[in-house]
Amino acid sequence: MFFDARSHKKTPSDRLFRPASATIGINSGLGERMDIQYLRKGQELYLYLSGELDEHSVAALRGRTDALIDENAGLSRAVFNLAGVRFMDSTGIGFLMGRYKKLSRYGIGMALEAPDQNADKILTMSGIYSLMPKV
Repeated sequence: MFFDARSHKKTPSDRLFRPASATIGINSGLGERMDIQYLRKGQELYLYLSGELDEHSVAALRGRTDALIDENAGLSRAVFNLAGVRFMDSTGIGFLMGRYKKLSRYGIGMALEAPDQNADKILTMSGIYSLMPKV
């Protein structure tokens, strides 16, 4: 199964890049887990997050996304798709800011895509869109 970066839907098409994907299971005590799938399309890296972006998931997610950034240092932009994020707290904002700083050191731009209404409200109030636009 592949992600079509234009439509953001899964497609069986073999004309797209083979997505390297990872599933990160977090032992939060609540059975919650954060999943990440990613796709490099040209000079952009798309990261599709799903689950809860909170203190229980951020540590493992940070390590995996930092490794992806290091492996793809020649990018022009990284797009974090938040459509599958069911919950986000201030730890999630800290996670996004940390990835922004890391990407900036490589000269890579960052954008956020498809946050739900609650996440969008938190991100707007935090002022984060002044650093990483919503696309």
